Amino acid sequence: MSHLSEIPQPALRFVSRAAQCGESEELWQLFCARMKDYGFDRLVYAITHLFDADIADPSSWVVLHTHDEGYARRLFGGGGMLRGTRIADWAFTETGILPWSRYDELPPQDPTAEFRLRELDRAYRVCAGVTVSFPPLPRRTKGVLSLTAKPGFDQHRIDRMWRERAAEIEAQLHVFHLRFLTLPFGPYKLTARQRQVLELVACGHTTHHMAEELELTPATIDKHLKLARETLGVATTAQAVLKASLFNQIFS
Repeated sequence: MSHLSEIPQPALRFVSRAAQCGESEELWQLFCARMKDYGFDRLVYAITHLFDADIADPSSWVVLHTHDEGYARRLFGGGGMLRGTRIADWAFTETGILPWSRYDELPPQDPTAEFRLRELDRAYRVCAGVTVSFPPLPRRTKGVLSLTAKPGFDQHRIDRMWRERAAEIEAQLHVFHLRFLTLPFGPYKLTARQRQVLELVACGHTTHHMAEELELTPATIDKHLKLARETLGVATTAQAVLKASLFNQIFS
């Protein structure tokens, strides 16, 4: 077992700061800066709690990235350029670390999809890197991370660096992923009152009980629940509670 003194100080500082982050955006920025120290300047992080998520359907995932917007738009946009590719199949069905030097070892998929993705990557100088598929968690959470190396870094350099520092880097990847999943995330901007009423619903409170506890009218409670449903894009309050819980918007 490695002694703490053997772990590089920047890695220890990252772990300490990540553990103390209170916002998902703050954690993401910290993580991106740390990965840049290893030569990865363009990242994609995608997570979902949906058991039937389609990796090529952006509505199924929360996606953070630091790529050029043109690249991201074509990769995650309506065309779904990941669908039918080896990397998508591997990321969704497997767990582990995949240096891109091993890409050709993966089972063949749709050749047209492979060609389109290869041309897109070439146009945006996405040439070397690593893909990480995190272990699924009990809540059916799936997380995938793509680390693209800076232009000028070839895959041989990335592979050599990863072999030498794998334990150090991978520990930080897992700390980031697990910490991110404890923080509210997603595109949903519930108000404090909307979160409060959804948490009370999750605890079994009726509209009448909530109105008494919060000293509001039943009509006001219904209004907050309606706005929460609209914000989350669901039809029922039960669906709103589930979706808000899945994306850590509420804790009951």
